[in-house]
Amino acid sequence: MSNLRVGIIGATGGIGKLRCQYFTESPASEIVAVCARTPEAVREIAEQYGARSYYIRWEDLVADPDVTAVSVASSNASHYAITRAALEAGKHVCVEYPLAQNVEQYDELFGIAEARQVILHDALTVRAEALHNALRNNFDRIGSPVWAHYRYYGGGTATWYIDPEPRGNPFIALHIHFIEQQIDFFGQPKWIEATQWETSAGGKRISGNVMMGFRDAVTGYMEFGMGFPANPSYQITYLGSDGFLEFNNRKLNLHTADGVEAIEIGENRALKLDTDNFVAQALSGEQPLSSPVVGRRAIELCLAATRSATENQRVEV
Repeated sequence: MSNLRVGIIGATGGIGKLRCQYFTESPASEIVAVCARTPEAVREIAEQYGARSYYIRWEDLVADPDVTAVSVASSNASHYAITRAALEAGKHVCVEYPLAQNVEQYDELFGIAEARQVILHDALTVRAEALHNALRNNFDRIGSPVWAHYRYYGGGTATWYIDPEPRGNPFIALHIHFIEQQIDFFGQPKWIEATQWETSAGGKRISGNVMMGFRDAVTGYMEFGMGFPANPSYQITYLGSDGFLEFNNRKLNLHTADGVEAIEIGENRALKLDTDNFVAQALSGEQPLSSPVVGRRAIELCLAATRSATENQRVEV
């Protein structure tokens, strides 16, 4: 069986570089082309990973006959157009989340993949991540769940978060990851409420808050802000009848009547596992780590949050 010949779009970004590494490490794939907007940077990454071709325009990589699979690691709003073109060209496609900006696009892309008999992989890696699994493995120890609180505030380094053009829908960009995590713990929500604040005064900043109501009066709350002049802060709390799990930037602790127990998170290999899974799907028909049903539902809920913030009211889901 011949190797999967991969072209990576967005190869010089943080995720793109990791995909370059993991596709290179896989014995069943090789990088034959890379694409990014900066000529010097994309040439360097091509040399580093032995890619035979490098491009400034993603259209040229998609048209490369030597490429049999495309990894899309560009900005959010570009995912749909690139993925559609690659599928139409008969390529297998791995797309960083979010795959699309609405469910109509999502369904269209999977329809094209089915018609072309190629793999479309929605790389929603949440359930494979080390922190999520550490929380999941200790979740029963806090008793009956009461609520969850996620909070992330970051500085201005990830500029695409605060620029509407590459970012796309703000709730999809900021909250799809957290929403999917809480669905895995609590099941499908009954309602959703959201607010959004964005400004360009004194530098671009954005903040979005989402609350979801689940069965048995369980509530999930998420705060996400980017562009603020401070060190990043990432906190998670799951409160239950018998205790709570608390993550604060790097450490995870379990608090119960017996005291405080440090929980080992372990190495996060989600993107590596996801890369290997995509290669196996394309070459041997392995099942995806994350079902398209999960990705589609996460987008639906992000759009419900958008509606809630726009209409300033709770939305039943």
